[in-house]
Amino acid sequence: MNRTNRIARWPAAIWMALALGASTCAHALYPNEMVIREHAAESPYLDLSLTSTTTGTIRARRCDQCPELTLRVDGSTVASQGGRRLTLAQAELNRDRGATVFYDPKSLIVTRILLRQ
Repeated sequence: MNRTNRIARWPAAIWMALALGASTCAHALYPNEMVIREHAAESPYLDLSLTSTTTGTIRARRCDQCPELTLRVDGSTVASQGGRRLTLAQAELNRDRGATVFYDPKSLIVTRILLRQ
């Protein structure tokens, strides 16, 4: 191998060393932790009770043996069916179709309601 080829390979080796060092530092600063932002509950029947056009509650279970949860619906809750956005009142009317309900596990506020078609 001549001197020119050895010198030409140095920049690539330096960049690889820098990238490896950066990824090692990033891993040390941000360890692999899974952050759960939403939980989900599926139900053959959507048990939604509205107290106004934008607030109410949903009773749901995460599994058949799990305890029943009372989840809160608020103005930020998005309901949809087949990719079409619905009002909460429309979701309440279509409750017999069943749904998947996504909610924040800390606040128990429903973020999304996906009604089955």
